[in-house]
Amino acid sequence: MEELIKAVLLLIAGGAITLCAQIFLKRKDRNEKKNTLIREKLEQAYELSIESQRWLSEEISGHSQNTHPFDKLRMLIALYGRELPSAEQRIEEQEFQYFKMREQVSNERSSGTLSFDKSQQLIEKETLNLVNCHYELRQQIKELVRKLI
Repeated sequence: MEELIKAVLLLIAGGAITLCAQIFLKRKDRNEKKNTLIREKLEQAYELSIESQRWLSEEISGHSQNTHPFDKLRMLIALYGRELPSAEQRIEEQEFQYFKMREQVSNERSSGTLSFDKSQQLIEKETLNLVNCHYELRQQIKELVRKLI
C-alpha cells in the first residue's frame, strides 16, 4: 500500500513538473516571438526614419516625387515602441512645425513680404530640427532593439 502511495505521489509530482515546464516553455516561446515582431517593426521604423530624412532632402532640393513616410513611422512607434512616446510626440510636433513653416513661407513669398534667402533659412532651420529629431529617434530605437536581443 505504501508503495502505491509513493507511486501515485511521484506520478502527480512528475505531472506537475511537466505541466510547469510546458507552461514555462510556452511563455518563453511567446515572449521570443513577441520580441522578434517588435524588433522587426522597430527596424522598419528605423528605415522609415532614414527614408524621412531622404524625403526632406529631396523636398528641399525640389526633387521629391514621393509622399512623406512620417505617418507610417509614427504609427509603428505608437504600436511597437511604447518606450518611445516622447520621441514620437517630439517628431510629430517638429513635423507640424516644418509643414506650418513651409506654408507660412510660401504665403509670405507669394505676397512679397519675405525674401528668397530668408525663406530658405527658415525652412532649413525647421528641416534641421526635424532631422535632429529623427537622429535621436534612431538612437533610441537602437537602444531598444539591443534590449530585445
